[in-house]
Amino acid sequence: MNRFRLHLTALLVGSTILLAGCGGGSVDVGVTVPAVVIPVGPVFDIIAYVNGLQVAGFDAIPGDVQTITIPIGQSFELSSDSAVSWNVFVNGVEVPSVNNVISVGAVTITETSTTPVQFAGYATSPDFLPAPVQVTLIATSLIDGSQSAQINFLVTN
Repeated sequence: MNRFRLHLTALLVGSTILLAGCGGGSVDVGVTVPAVVIPVGPVFDIIAYVNGLQVAGFDAIPGDVQTITIPIGQSFELSSDSAVSWNVFVNGVEVPSVNNVISVGAVTITETSTTPVQFAGYATSPDFLPAPVQVTLIATSLIDGSQSAQINFLVTN
């Protein structure tokens, strides 16, 4: 029995010396994890309502040019799913809002709500309009200022 223990002890000591001599048995493996690329989509999506009804086919995202007709006296609303700035232009010149009113010739647009996610109001005119009046609204993302959409209002009788 002592002889068996002596052989077992020698075997264990010899194995330990052999394992220690091979560097511990670890292997270095270089692993490169590829970067995950998440596609960047539009940073906003705008839908329109006229007189409380959603405008069919209207869906403005960055880069779009959309047109909606707004009859005099009818309410309108643009609703964005992300914060944007709203800027109104006529013939390429920005028209400021004064006390929530934008005057464009014979047309007055009264803003009832202007927030980063909503532009709403209605158009009035004291006179019959011989032709539609175009007002351009530029919606620019507050997240990425390089992304904007153009929305043309055609104000009609």
